[in-house]
Amino acid sequence: MITKYNNTKIFEEGVKVIRLSEVYLIRAEARAKQTGKDALAAANLDVIAKRADASVAKTTATRAALQSLILVENRKEFAFEGHRLFDLTRNRLGFTKYRTGGITIPIPTNSNKTILPIPLAEMNVYPNI
Repeated sequence: MITKYNNTKIFEEGVKVIRLSEVYLIRAEARAKQTGKDALAAANLDVIAKRADASVAKTTATRAALQSLILVENRKEFAFEGHRLFDLTRNRLGFTKYRTGGITIPIPTNSNKTILPIPLAEMNVYPNI
């Protein structure tokens, strides 16, 4: 049962533009992708992970393993908020879309199906796009 939304009768909920946890995880991801900043990235990740579960061990992973842990924490922190597709696309990760009736659609890393269209208003302002 998802309990992160309070108003389940009419589904009107205040929109959270950005949360402090998102800022920490953005910074952790950015630092994990920079050479020599794994310890700083792990520290940012630990702030969020320990806030949710104080018994979590300190992060010692580096490089790709650390980036993977950050994506997992993003997935947990922003469950049901629509962040996952952007995380997967930004990190060039493929995924499988599950449809009703047991139908699966594999989306490879180089798929054009995750590219968002350029808004018409922008195309009208910049006709050479």
